[in-house]
Amino acid sequence: MLPLTRELLDAAARGSLDEVKTWLNHGGSADAECQGMTLLIASALGGQKAVVLHLIEQGASLDMQDRDGMTALMTAAERNHAPVVAGLLKARAALEAQDADGETALMIAATKGSVAVAHMLLRAGASAAATNIHGETVLELASSVGCAAVVKMLSAGAGDVDRLTRALVVAAVKAHTSTVAALLRAGARADETDAHGMSALQAAQTVGDQALV
Repeated sequence: MLPLTRELLDAAARGSLDEVKTWLNHGGSADAECQGMTLLIASALGGQKAVVLHLIEQGASLDMQDRDGMTALMTAAERNHAPVVAGLLKARAALEAQDADGETALMIAATKGSVAVAHMLLRAGASAAATNIHGETVLELASSVGCAAVVKMLSAGAGDVDRLTRALVVAAVKAHTSTVAALLRAGARADETDAHGMSALQAAQTVGDQALV
């Protein structure tokens, strides 16, 4: 079996489908690894949908992980490569795989502000209730970075006041005004406290943001 090289990984990330095809035709494995990286992850990293689809056709395992626990779907979500995400979802890549920090593709998309990708993942059935190794949900992560668009998607009809309130405290601590507003409209309580005894109102006062108070 031909060994996978760094040069071929770079070619996959650039979208050089002919080089990838030639290597595969000469005995290379679609699941070969080099330095913890696969061709599928490399092509997802570069947003190269044609290469990704060809590798899937050649039987590449969808959910292999790199050294950081990232799958091709997570990598595409992180880089906001919506067409690649769509291709991987159609092939049924695992939605709930977690990286070394316990984060899913949805969490990664939310923290990177990849709104369209987050929407695609939610429509595909990605869980908004999953937690990372710190016990944080995607709503809290999106609130932490102030991604109001994702917060609106996640909080619409949520009905879980405790979850909304935890996210509200996070947003208030970071002084993300638009995110705070979205959470309040969804039903979060500014006077309710989180597990640490902090309310959003107290958080706003602590950071000195009079607009939030």
